[in-house]
Amino acid sequence: MKPRYFSLGVYGNWIGPVAFCAGALFLYWGGWPLVGQESLLFLVGVVIYAYYFKRLSLPLRDIKAGVWWIAFILFENIISYIGSFNSSVKLIPFPWDNAVIIVFALFFYYWGISSGYRTKELEDYVKGVNADFWDDLGVWARV
Repeated sequence: MKPRYFSLGVYGNWIGPVAFCAGALFLYWGGWPLVGQESLLFLVGVVIYAYYFKRLSLPLRDIKAGVWWIAFILFENIISYIGSFNSSVKLIPFPWDNAVIIVFALFFYYWGISSGYRTKELEDYVKGVNADFWDDLGVWARV
């Protein structure tokens, strides 16, 4: 059985935080009304998750591990409302609004990383369990 380890090498330390900051900026640049509308859709997802959380008796650590995401979405809403992109309030001028997004995106990124935990599926992946899964798919793995 071949080991299934994957490494980003020297890029691993910075590509995640940079990508998360870029995503946070893309969301912010959408402007206030759009960010608020996206958050309503997100809220629908939270309600559906809460339903399944209760119905399937999922562990409470799942909720604790995801609190950072809810805080991040609330933060994006507040900054979008008071920032300079498509907002009538404009309390934070450009480029300081972008700097605030980047600094707090890094905060939320590392909060999210630190709140994660190892699941059985992740442990199995690291150990190489089911390493031949893609070989079993045959032609479908190449589609």
